[in-house]
Amino acid sequence: MNDSISNMIKSMEAKYPLYLKNQNMNFMITYAVCDFLRSKRSVLCVLPTLYEAERAYSMASQMLDENKVLFFPADELLAAQMIDVEGDFKYERINTLISLLDKSDYLVVTNLTGSLKLNQSHELWRDLIFSINKTSIIDEKKLYSSLNRMGYHFSYTVTKTGEYSHRGSIIDIFPLNYAQPIRIDLFGDEIDTMKYFDVESQRSGEALDEFKIAPVSELLYNDEDLELALKKLNQFVYDKKPSEYELEKINKDIENLTTHSHVDNLTRYAKFFSPVESIIDFMNNPLIYLIDYKKCEDSYQRMIKDIKDYCDNLEGRFLFDLDYFKKFDELVAASSVLAEGVVNVFSTGIDYEISIPDDLKANEEAIIKYLNQNYKKYTIIITIQNQIRFEHLEQTLLDNHFSYEMIRNDKEIEKGKINILLNDYLPSFKSNSLKLIVLNEATLFNIKYEPRKTKYKSVYKNTSKISHYDELEIGDFVVHFDYGIGIYRGLQMLETSGIKRDYIKVEYDNGDNLYVPLEQISSLEKYNAGDAKNIKLSTLGTKKWSQAKEKVRRKLQDISQGLIKLYANRSASVGYAFAPDSPDQVLFEADFGYELTPDQKKAIIEIKREMESNRVMDRLVCGDVGYGKTEIALRAAFKAVCSGKQVAVLAPTTILSRQHYFTFKNRMERFGVRVDLLNRLQKASQIKSTKEGLLSGEVDVVIGTHKLLGKDIKYKDLGLLIIDEEQRFGVTQKEKIKEIKLNVDAITLSATPIPRTLQMSMMGIKTLSMLETPPKNRYPVQTYVLERNELIIKDAIEREMTRHGQIFYMYNFKDTIYDVAHHLQALVPDCRICVGHGGMDKEELEGIITDFIDKKYDMLVCTTIIETGIDIPDANTLIVHDANRLGLSQLYQLRGRVGRSDKIAYSYLMYEPNYILSDQALKRLDTIKEFNELGSGFKIAMRDLSIRGAGDILGDEQSGFIETVGLETYLHILDEELHKVKNPYELPAKPKDPSLTKAYANRFISSDYINNEDVKIE
Repeated sequence: MNDSISNMIKSMEAKYPLYLKNQNMNFMITYAVCDFLRSKRSVLCVLPTLYEAERAYSMASQMLDENKVLFFPADELLAAQMIDVEGDFKYERINTLISLLDKSDYLVVTNLTGSLKLNQSHELWRDLIFSINKTSIIDEKKLYSSLNRMGYHFSYTVTKTGEYSHRGSIIDIFPLNYAQPIRIDLFGDEIDTMKYFDVESQRSGEALDEFKIAPVSELLYNDEDLELALKKLNQFVYDKKPSEYELEKINKDIENLTTHSHVDNLTRYAKFFSPVESIIDFMNNPLIYLIDYKKCEDSYQRMIKDIKDYCDNLEGRFLFDLDYFKKFDELVAASSVLAEGVVNVFSTGIDYEISIPDDLKANEEAIIKYLNQNYKKYTIIITIQNQIRFEHLEQTLLDNHFSYEMIRNDKEIEKGKINILLNDYLPSFKSNSLKLIVLNEATLFNIKYEPRKTKYKSVYKNTSKISHYDELEIGDFVVHFDYGIGIYRGLQMLETSGIKRDYIKVEYDNGDNLYVPLEQISSLEKYNAGDAKNIKLSTLGTKKWSQAKEKVRRKLQDISQGLIKLYANRSASVGYAFAPDSPDQVLFEADFGYELTPDQKKAIIEIKREMESNRVMDRLVCGDVGYGKTEIALRAAFKAVCSGKQVAVLAPTTILSRQHYFTFKNRMERFGVRVDLLNRLQKASQIKSTKEGLLSGEVDVVIGTHKLLGKDIKYKDLGLLIIDEEQRFGVTQKEKIKEIKLNVDAITLSATPIPRTLQMSMMGIKTLSMLETPPKNRYPVQTYVLERNELIIKDAIEREMTRHGQIFYMYNFKDTIYDVAHHLQALVPDCRICVGHGGMDKEELEGIITDFIDKKYDMLVCTTIIETGIDIPDANTLIVHDANRLGLSQLYQLRGRVGRSDKIAYSYLMYEPNYILSDQALKRLDTIKEFNELGSGFKIAMRDLSIRGAGDILGDEQSGFIETVGLETYLHILDEELHKVKNPYELPAKPKDPSLTKAYANRFISSDYINNEDVKIE
């Protein structure tokens, strides 16, 4: 923050405790930041809810050095904490607690639950942290004991923060706050080498001299601590006399505590291990801001009610009571600044008469009018970070004879004038008392403002558990290119001619086995072709497999010729060469309130280059939901309009066409671009006006369904066709699209991933843009895996409604879906519920989803029809009724429906109470929980979706051939055939010898060194 701002607000100083009346968050966070800079003391900002705390943290992060702002979020769904399924907030809390140990001054933002949450003492946390350097003497037994105490888990292969392993002289550790794990190679008890290593390849890299090991759990103890804690617990149990149900649960918890299993779910036992403290005790004499006193008090009362409900309705664990939290009265007594919200609480206090300015929606007339009304009576501060928007604003001010001052650190704010702070940020507010108005870019230009700082600093989000999407597990179907489809049966050491060697055992039809040397593992691929039930194992010693491949090869020769012919026709066509970017294009792109990902930037550059050439463009833009395909389409469309051309945007459903219409209209209309909509919901008069506008050229951009392909639609000068999810159109519609593409530049958007092999094969035939980088600054979806529980369902629905959000409730049986909806209605009577399922008439279903998007309902109870590509940013809670019945890809896609706005999203993956999950189902649910980042599940979904992606390019009729030989073999043959067609004069490659490689020395890894097969394979 600019020094002149905090200097100006010095006049607002008063003695603590300070009572502020009629405040709002924008002003209070600004005030708290100024107090932090002025007082040289730590500041703790307490907000009533997690949603408000997240927004406050975002604001403060933009005003201060990112290293000075910390976030301490605690789950408000107390029932989730009580039944041991708390989400991922602990990672952020641990990072904050460790940062506070250095006793520097920080501004910490938390919600009420976080401010009252009790943690193990800061002395214990400080004592546990230690460093290892090159001269350290390593006592392995002591080291592993320390790691276990701090919450680290042993793993054969270290891939994520909080894991360690040891084999022979090698120790691998992935400490908190390091981007890569560290490998120590010992010589006796001395360190020989110490290097970072790569998670995926497991290869060592850069050396380092020293690193720090910090806790990764919130419950810290060793065997001695546990012994003392259990004595206290036994006495507690004796005094309280729990029920048999509760005693059974406690015994199970004791078992987990003893084995260090699921420790993060047992933090309620912390009070038996060591003294407990709130976050205030970790801070250096902080100023405490209690923001919106009445709402905070209400949140506390709800917390008490939640605990009572839990205990009454679920035979609650008697351990979980208000002793788990600091008392609200204690927090109030310690607060330095207490602020009212909209409800008057304080009889006396300072009233700065704060309000929020209306959004001026980038309307030049509205901006000028607002400034004319206020600039003589108020000091106006405008904060702006985008250089292009600044130049636009500057020109507006000069054209309308407004004088302004550019404020830098060495210059004070000019009172009674317009002051501009470039490359700075403040939340917008107006104070009648202080005669002060602050306006930022979001208010002036109607943009969603993106924080410059990354919200979640935790290194957990940079790690991944699965190194390859196609890694093998015993029992998986595999394909050997030369021998066919078999079942992977693990590793086996064989001895031939006195030489020992590790082999991969693959079982074929009739019980025959093939032994593949471990170093030839690349000759095996995981079989991937959809339904595993119909897989037929190949028979060794017959020609059936080679005949199946030959049949596929003949079919692919035809496809290859067709693709090359299509490429040749397109290359021969002369298209329109669009003009280079205009000044309006630069302004239009500056209106995008987010930072482009590297993949978006690359795609936009490539598309513009193609548009400016005289070659007809036919580009596929492929990327997961939320990866920014629409922004690419917007920029291309605007470029076409700037060159005097018309744009048609084709969507497969009425819902998607409406969503695209509002997106395009909101971005383009202030630049004088006319955007019209054409679908079945439009009135006859609107359709007539749009058709006439397209013919006359008055309509620049038209967005619609297949109606756009009708014979009665005539354009004056169509220059660009954008198709969203082309594979969802019918055969006739696809032919019409192909016809239009011959002479018009086209961009196809797809959320279905295209297999990497196919991408490489298509190079030079079809232009592809792959968006594989997830957008920044999205919060991880907080994912819970738990037994179905009405208290939690009710609480989750009510909390989402409290923040004016919407809920998806996924129930996959259409015959009984209305029974479930009625039950939910009785559970939450105030919730407006609608039902949607695949058995409905298409138009009826579209109508229901449209009403849901328009916020006529709070909750959609539905089957898995939640459409890919539909953006409902207010739907940020997903509840899955029977998550154990769904596949990994389905779960990932479903969870992708939430977490697409700036709100924290929640996903509850539930299963039947007392139902024993199979190992496979449990692993699926744990994996989806592990991948809590938007896009981090791209590899999860790849296996299921890549078949669809291949079909989208090569034609759906290919699915039968893919099933015959598996996707990988199919693409391998396609690659060979395309290479032949592209290089007709190249000599064919010499066929590889499929026989097993000869060995003249032992080639195996002793089980004494590594006894885990997965690690041996890696």
